[in-house]
Amino acid sequence: MATQEVSRQTKAQLSGLPADLQTALQQRQLPGLHGIRAISAGLVVLYHLGVPRVPGGYGVLAFFVLSGFLITWLLLQEEQAQGCISLRDFYARRTIRIFPAFFAYWGLAVALWWLSSRHGGKPVHWGQVWSAFTYTNNYYQSIVGDPGSALSHTWSLAVEEQFYLIWPLLFTRLRRHRVLGLGLGIAAVTVHRQQLYWVHGNVDWAYEAFDGRADHMLYGCLLATVLWQGRWRSLWHWVCTPWATALTLLALVASTQAGQSISGYRNVVGFTVEPILTMFFIVQGMASRQWPILRWLHARVMEPLGTWSYSTYLYQQLAVGAASRVPGGWGLPVGLLLTYAGAALSYRWIEKPFLRLKSRFAVSLQPQVRQPPSVKAAQPNA
Repeated sequence: MATQEVSRQTKAQLSGLPADLQTALQQRQLPGLHGIRAISAGLVVLYHLGVPRVPGGYGVLAFFVLSGFLITWLLLQEEQAQGCISLRDFYARRTIRIFPAFFAYWGLAVALWWLSSRHGGKPVHWGQVWSAFTYTNNYYQSIVGDPGSALSHTWSLAVEEQFYLIWPLLFTRLRRHRVLGLGLGIAAVTVHRQQLYWVHGNVDWAYEAFDGRADHMLYGCLLATVLWQGRWRSLWHWVCTPWATALTLLALVASTQAGQSISGYRNVVGFTVEPILTMFFIVQGMASRQWPILRWLHARVMEPLGTWSYSTYLYQQLAVGAASRVPGGWGLPVGLLLTYAGAALSYRWIEKPFLRLKSRFAVSLQPQVRQPPSVKAAQPNA
């Protein structure tokens, strides 16, 4: 009964959205998102392995938007079912999901770096080591610079962790005005980033600092909120068509390629245009199971690749370093093999065992129903 009640309420909120999108949003595991995760991680891997014209930076941006969307969608579900959210349970779930795999990678990377330094390799930058450990490497590298190590990519993980700390607190305080608050937040960060770039000339801060990239996660939060409330229906009916999907993909390719060719484009234009296009692509990805243009996004291989995407992002940095030493043009296949093997092993032996603990802090999507006193009195042995 309770599950059906949640379903009816959700259907009422989503009514008026495109039928395929409605169907997707009512599923417990939103379709198409494993494929988007897999593609985003793959772009980063190929970029770091030196494949020309691959927009690795866009892979990170897509992860940011997707993280904002998924976290907000889960918070909205919990709020509807329970009337509020449990910050304790939220932070416990994030801790179980993120920390075990990260600190296992961190320990391995530091140990290998230290051993290499003892045999004539690059000396260990302990400032980066400890800033990565405390999820502050985005600000460390913005101020000190990137020494180029197996921990350099942890700046983006720091941005996401800072988002996870702050957003649930803001979420509970923006209940009545979330769309307005998110819109103002996106505008403020966009203006701030332009100021960092044009006035202060601080490109690294604009690229890696949380206050320079927070709008990309806020776009995802905005998408989840407007879909949950059934807003912008005419827009989603236009977006959820194969020809609009083709336009989205072409625009993303054009923008990411311009970012690699035109000086300043990425910071000035790309970082504003691409998260909006990514919002469209997320919606299209969820609604596209029957569309030939995006059916590949729902292929079986995307599920494991998407599931491993977090560990893929972690281990690609070590794999790239190893692949760079492989002679004879075998660096790319060796790098891909090491990356995905490391990701699969990390998920199987580190992530998966800890993920079983998440059930202790799982969100119940059944609404709490208070029984009237007369009903309680009739059940003295309950």
